[in-house]
Amino acid sequence: MGEARAEQTIEKLVGVYRVLIPRKIAAYTYHLNNTSTITDAPTIRSLNFCLLDDMDEWREGEMILQS
Repeated sequence: MGEARAEQTIEKLVGVYRVLIPRKIAAYTYHLNNTSTITDAPTIRSLNFCLLDDMDEWREGEMILQS
């Protein structure tokens, strides 16, 4: 039973760090690339903060999975 739980945990981590977070990064990047620097400055700032956080989280998650 313990091994099954460990496998489920790895699968969940893979789902988050190799599927969910990369798709969030792609979506934020898409929206960032389709903004106007004149009218969307607050949105651009927010998206950049989100991207920085998600990139850090993605990198740390991948390091966990590799270990």
